[in-house]
This record gives sequence, C-alpha cells and structure tokens, in this order.
Amino acid sequence: MAKLLAKPKFWMGLSAVGVLVSTLMFSGQRLTNEYAGLINDVLSLSTTKVGQLEGDVVEGSAYKDANGSLSDAGWAKMIADSYKFCEEAVEQGAVLLKNEVKDGKPVLPLAEDERNVSLLGRGSKNLFMRSGAGGAAPNTNLVVPLDQAFERNGFNINRTIFDAYSTLNQTQMTTPSTNVEQAVSFYTNERKATFAEYSDAAIVTFVRIGTENTDPADGRLNLHNDERDLLRMIKEENVFKKTIVLINSPFPMSVDWVDDPDLGVDALIWMGVPGYYGTPGIVHVLMGKDAEGKTINPSGHLPDTFAASASSSPAYVNFGDRNIAVYQEGVYVGYKYYETRYEDAVLGQGNATGNKGVFHSNGGWNYADEMGYPFGFGLSYTTFEQKITNIKYNAQTDQIEVTAEVKNTGTVDGKASVQLYVQAPYTEFDKSNDLGKASIALMNYDKVDVKAGQTTTTTIKFDRYFLATYDHKVNKHYILEGGRYYFALGNGAHEALNNILHYKDASLQLVDHLGQSYAGNDNAVKYLDIAEDFDKYRMSIYNSEYEVTNQFDDADYNYFAINKIQYLDRQNWEGTWPTKITNNPAPSAAMNMAQYYVKPADGPKYSEGDGTVYNVPYINDAGEEELITFSDMADVPLEGTVEKGKFAGKDGAEIWDAFIKQMTLDDLIISVSDNRGILDVKKVLKKGNSVAEGPEGLLSRFQYGDKRWATGFPTGPVYTATFDHEMQSKFGGFYGEEALFCGVASVNAPGANLNRTPYGSRASEYMSEDGVMNYLTAANVVGAARRKGLIMNIKHCFLNNQENGRQRISTFADEQTIREIYLRPFEGALTKGKGLGIMTSYNRIGVRYAATHEPLMMNVMRGEWNYKGLIIDDALTGSNTDQYSNGPAMLYCGTDLFCLDGNRGNQLRQWVTQNDDGTILLALQRANKYVMYAISRSWMGGLRISEADLGNPWWKDVVNGMVIGTTVITAALIGLYVFSEIISKKKPVAGAK
Repeated sequence: MAKLLAKPKFWMGLSAVGVLVSTLMFSGQRLTNEYAGLINDVLSLSTTKVGQLEGDVVEGSAYKDANGSLSDAGWAKMIADSYKFCEEAVEQGAVLLKNEVKDGKPVLPLAEDERNVSLLGRGSKNLFMRSGAGGAAPNTNLVVPLDQAFERNGFNINRTIFDAYSTLNQTQMTTPSTNVEQAVSFYTNERKATFAEYSDAAIVTFVRIGTENTDPADGRLNLHNDERDLLRMIKEENVFKKTIVLINSPFPMSVDWVDDPDLGVDALIWMGVPGYYGTPGIVHVLMGKDAEGKTINPSGHLPDTFAASASSSPAYVNFGDRNIAVYQEGVYVGYKYYETRYEDAVLGQGNATGNKGVFHSNGGWNYADEMGYPFGFGLSYTTFEQKITNIKYNAQTDQIEVTAEVKNTGTVDGKASVQLYVQAPYTEFDKSNDLGKASIALMNYDKVDVKAGQTTTTTIKFDRYFLATYDHKVNKHYILEGGRYYFALGNGAHEALNNILHYKDASLQLVDHLGQSYAGNDNAVKYLDIAEDFDKYRMSIYNSEYEVTNQFDDADYNYFAINKIQYLDRQNWEGTWPTKITNNPAPSAAMNMAQYYVKPADGPKYSEGDGTVYNVPYINDAGEEELITFSDMADVPLEGTVEKGKFAGKDGAEIWDAFIKQMTLDDLIISVSDNRGILDVKKVLKKGNSVAEGPEGLLSRFQYGDKRWATGFPTGPVYTATFDHEMQSKFGGFYGEEALFCGVASVNAPGANLNRTPYGSRASEYMSEDGVMNYLTAANVVGAARRKGLIMNIKHCFLNNQENGRQRISTFADEQTIREIYLRPFEGALTKGKGLGIMTSYNRIGVRYAATHEPLMMNVMRGEWNYKGLIIDDALTGSNTDQYSNGPAMLYCGTDLFCLDGNRGNQLRQWVTQNDDGTILLALQRANKYVMYAISRSWMGGLRISEADLGNPWWKDVVNGMVIGTTVITAALIGLYVFSEIISKKKPVAGAK
C-alpha cells in the first residue's frame, strides 16, 4: 500500500475516473428528476394513493367502504361492474344495419337451435380491440377474444378454420395499410369440408385498423378483392343458412357491396372497436339476449355516415396532403353534405344533380346511389313509431323543449333512440354573404326503454343558441336568423329530413337510403316561428361580459391567397365543388413570425423584481407569515368570495395571487413540466400527480386488488353510437372510478376531434362526424369523470383531423366552419361538461401552431368560454428557440403545461434568468395558477399533505445513494491523489546525504 501511495499518477487516473463517473451520476440524477413521472409510469409506481378524502371536493367513488376509503374489496366490485359496462356499451352501441327476412323470419336474432357457427375472415382471429395510440394495456389472461365470447355463450365454433388463422402472419394486420384478408386458396377442400357441421351461420368479420401518425391509404376502406372473394365463396358453397358480416372498424367502410346478390350478405352489424372486454356484447346482440336470458335488442345508431364510397365526400378532396389541408367544403361535413345535397336534388335546385362528386351514380348525382347508411341510422328487432306532441320555447332558460311520444309497435322489448333534428331557414342573408346552411342538423337525443306494445313519453331540451349561425362576414358573431324552424324526429338524419320535406310538400318524390319510396311521417314534425335577433348572442352565453367576435380571420385560406378560392356553396354544387389545393398561400415570414416570442422592450424584469413579485410569504390577518398550502386552495375560487374553509369571506382572486407568489422560479417551473406526471412542489406542500394516457382507458395499473392494468374500454365511436346520455356518462364515470383506484388525477383524454372524413386514422379515439353530437358526448364523459375527481384533458384542439403530416401542417377553414363544426366538441366539454383540462393539437391553425394560438387560448377559451382550467400542449418537445415548438412563445400565448417534456421547465428557467425576462415569469405564474386550480379540483384537492408525505419513490433513494456514494469515493480518491503527490515530493533524492 505504501508503494501505491507513492504513485501519484495512479491516483490521478483513478481520480479522473471518479470525476467522470460522478459527473455522469450527477447528469443521470438530473435526468431522472426531469423524467421522474415517466420512470414512475414505467415502473407502475404512483407517488400518491387515494385513501380517505377530507372535505367535499369531489363526489368520489361509489365503491368506498364505510369509512369513506378505497379498498381491495371495493376495487373487486368496481372492476366487475367496469367489465360489465364494457359488454353493455357494445350491446347498446353496435349498429344493426341490415337484417334480411329468410323463410319468413328475420335472420337475426339467431334462434335457440342456431349455435353451430363458423367464424370466418382473419379478423375473427385478429380482432381490432383498441387503437394503436397511447392508452390502456391488455391484461392478456383476461382479454376476451371473439371465439371465447361465442363459446362462453353456448356456441360451438368451427375450430378447424378458426385455429388455422393462427398459422398466418399476424403482423400483416397491425397497421392501417397492411393486408386485411387471406386469399380464398387458404380455404382448401379439406377445410371447406368442415363447414357443414358448423353451418347455422357464417359469421364473417372484416377489420379496419386505426392508429397514430399515419392514415389509411386511399381505397383501404373499400372492400378488398380477397374479402369479396371470401363472401362469394361462402355464397357459392351454399352450405350456410345465413351469412352475417361484422364490421370491426372505427371508420365507416365503403358499403357499395352489401346488397350485391353475388355476395349473399344477409345481415350486417357495425360493431366498432369493442375494447379488450366488450366482445360478449356483440354475441349478445346476435343472440337477442345475454347469458342470463335478459333481452338484448340492438339500439345503436351510426355516429358517422356510411357512404357507398368512403371517399365520396367533398372534404376528402383536400385530405391527406402532408403540408396543407384546406377545408373547402365549409360546413358541409358528413351528413350535412349528403342530406343537404339530397334536398336540393329533390327540389331541383343548386345544380345538385350535376356530375361533380359522383362516385356510383349514373347520369348525375343520385342520393340513393351514393349513400349506404345515413348518420343516426340503426335497426332494431322491433319497430317504433315516434311523434312530436308538443314544442315550446322557454325564455327563462333560452331552451327549446320538445315532447316526444314513442310507441313500440313490435313484439320485442327494446330501447328507442329519439333523435331531434332541425331545419333552419336558408335565408337571403345567408346566400348573399356565402354563409353555409345545412338542410338538417342534430340538436339533441334521448334513449328510452319501451316494452312491446307500450308507449312512453320523453322531453328533449336544447339550447336555442345551437340554432344561431356564425356570421364571419358582416356581423362577426353569432346571429339568430328569423323564419320558420322545422323540428323532426327520425331514424337518422335522412329520415328526419324526409319527414320535414313531406310535411312542407306532400307531393315531393322522396326516397329512403335504399332508393325506395318514402311516405313521410308528418306526426314527427313541428315548427316554431322565430323572430330575427342579431344581438342575442353578441355577448358570450358563458361570459356575459365578453363580446364574441372573429378570432380566426387568418385561418381562412383567402386571408393570404392572391388567387382566392370559392368555398362549397349549395347554391351551385357543380360550380363550387372543391379542387385539390397543395399550395400554401402564406408567405414564409408569416409562417415563422407566428411562432416567435420577442421579449417586450418595456416588459417587467426578473432579477430586480421590477414589475414582478415572487418568493413572497403570505401575511395573515394577525400580521404573521403563514404558509398557504395546495390543499388550502381546494375551497378557493379563482374569482369571487370564498364561501368556506380557511379563507372564508376573503376574495378568491387575492388568495390565489398570494398562493402563487409564495413560489420561487425553481418552484414555478415544476408544474409546467409533465413527463407522465408533475413532480412535488414542496414549497406549498403539493404532492406530485400523474398525467396519464389515453382516450380508450388509462395507461396505468391499479393500486388495489391484483394490480392489473386499467380497463381498455369500447372506444369513442361505440359509446357515442349509443345515442344515450346515461351510457356516455357511465363511460366517464367508470373511467373516473378506475382513475381513483389507480391514483391518477389527470389524463389526456377523451379525444373529441371531428371525423371530417372516414379516413382519419384516430377515429377510434374520437366520437362522430357531428359537432353537436361531440359537444354533448364530450360534456357527458368529461363531466362524469370530473364528478369522480378526475381531470380529463380533452384533445386535440383543434382542426387535427388527419394524422399524415400532423406536425406543422397548415389547416385552413373559414370562421363559420370553425365555430359551428370543429370547436363545438371542445366548447361542450369545457362549458356544459365543466371540464378543467384541454390539450391543443400539433397542427397549425392557418399559419399559427395551435399551442401558440393566443386568440384561441386567451380570447375564445379564457374569454368567451370563461375557462379556468389548464391548457396542455400535445407531446411536441423542442428547444426554447425552435421556430415551431417555442417554449416562451407557447407559454406567453396561453399554454400552461408541456406534455411529455420534463426538460421544458429548465429551459424556461434558463430563458428567464439569461434574458432577465419578467414577462415569462408572469406567464409562469399564470400557468401555475391554472394548473394548480385544476388539480385542486381533482380528488387531490381533498388530500391533507404534510412535509413527511413528500417522500421519494424507492428508485430516487437508490439514485441519490449512488450519487452520494460516487461523490464520497471520488473525494477520497482525490484526497489520496493529493496525499500521494505530497509523499512523492518528500521522497529522498538518490545520492543525497
């Protein structure tokens, strides 16, 4: 050892290694701190567990024990009910589209003696259960594949065929653009010989897959040749009594093949995407009952139009380009295109029967040729008669109230969807100012149970505000146009429109979606004459002090374009049909400047506190310093007088101001940085909280019971298709329940973007093609989850209607279209649903990146909608100086929280200190206020936290221990090196005396 101590180079080398290792450890510690939420997520850890909550911040769990706490026993009851809900959602959301009569009886439901079936098509084995985007993970031992769902309900399935699908390459069915079916040569004579034993029905499943970041290629929603050959083979074999097709897809497929006699389809059901545990529901629909013998009668109705060709809408003309998307179709999206053009064709106006937009018609556009199944359509095993018995305007609530009577005229108990539509007057003002006006529009809906032969009554209400037109040309706000408004019920938008047209003129030649003559139901129609009022909705209905006006002028293509475009106009369908646009009209300077933040020359400073106040203690009424904690703020409103709690009687805004100003810059950057969660803010005793994914179920494990993954629910289009407020709310409720048992306070869900075309790949996460439908559904889901204590960050706001090129793509639409169609879902979630979380989108709105769109966030959300919750960006990380994802610009313009970007807070701190930027410090304080407010209204607001509760997860202790250990060892090595140098210098020189 003495010899080693005399070798300084040896110790210098070890010291250098120690310094390197210590440096790496410090860097690793910094990175793990930044990404602590993500690490906890990967390790299935939560730093916060819901126990007994104090106060009445939220409704909380329906599965609490007698002490008000969550428990393993409560979890067991909850998860059983949650899985049962999955089945019920499919039972009520699956849509029966076709049900032929054979041998005098409908093909469905299957008879008691029809239990020997063949599940055909690769999709039967490789069912699409949830989207490929972030969300719930499967509990593989609990997932219910289609074969098990049938066998659990007493079916005998053709195992020879079904098991043979396992030999195929399953990876071919994992993306929107891969092969979907096997060539019929797969069905050898030996395999076809097994058909006879299982010939009660051929049940064929066709799958279409949706995911993130890529849309299906053009034509992928058509029936493929191999699928067509499979149906033809089944028909030609002439063995099966019935051929039933299940469409397992979030998208509306092209359905021009359904009535082809060579293919022999007897029954057709859209089942959507059933989640991991919902497949028994589709079997129950086929049986007409569940395993306990309860009647199950299909009651789902289409949330999207199923056209003969999925690419026949005008919106599809400008879909899919990676750089620009021009919404040239205007308000004529989904059924609002097909049904409006139908009316104009019937009335012989607007060149509606021209050749533009023709895909299947001969000799000009024909509705029945272009249509498959209209929005809102769905069959039942019984029949209903619906009529409107009364309609009135309630001036006190500013609502229209419609009373409907529903009679079950069949022999089977069932649930009836009562859909209320309106036809607003298409005025001369509209025509002269290029304002779109659809012939028919959904206002609200209800679902009622009606026993066979009986009648029930329901009253449907909706805000009269929905009747207003957004005039972006002249008045630049919502206007209520005068005239006669017709209200109608119907099995979907087309039947409702036909009822109105017949009521107005019984001589018209009307057809249903199959082209058959339609007689009309005048009893299903009533009207109201409404006086013109252009000022009624000038001020926001959510914030009476805020004036509504244009905020998206520069999102209109014509704002920049030298060569102006004509938006689709029902006065001339032929002459204004969209053309493909690939040229972005905005100059490069506008594209760049829209993203930059420039420190104001006269702005406040950070270093001197000039115009900024931070790190200041609160002084109470006794003149003493007192800490305001996060849990203290659960009772404090952002505005108005505090009604209860520690600060009762004080001004809420002043208390929030004092609470935020307690924090330092280091404290403030914590709550704007998310990486699957927000870290502890020890200064105010705020416990860290997770921010989970995703729209179809939590990407999180339970903290109770067997710690399994949270439920992968049936997806958005399925619960939307129930047309049932109660079922949609139950989805939000169970989602909230599971969040409690997972310890999750916030989640990036649900998705509410409109299905502008059938080809949007994330349709599985979204709801429908209709703005009002999404407004109501989103409000139901978000509101129910919040009552449980979960903050849902509804996404992706907005014009994020395709995956191709979703980052940086410029989306252009006029403001009427934006207001009436694409903003509506988010409006509903944040106002009617009282949501406290919203996620912006990747795309540009016009030229401005959505997360830097100040008019959207500060004027529409904060101003018009009076929104008080948090705004989180989509997960687009970037440096502070990036021209697109620019941290200071995003924060300044209204973004509060940076998704999956744990380092963004450090970048902002660096910006503030290096630029002495008090403006961004104030923006950080504003962002913290909204984030803290939102989370304090989750179940976390009911927790009482002490410093002892702000401990580290085990892995942090390990990392900290390793850092300390390497630091000590390195210090020792450096000490030994110094000591060695001293010894070596004292060593006697050879020959010295």
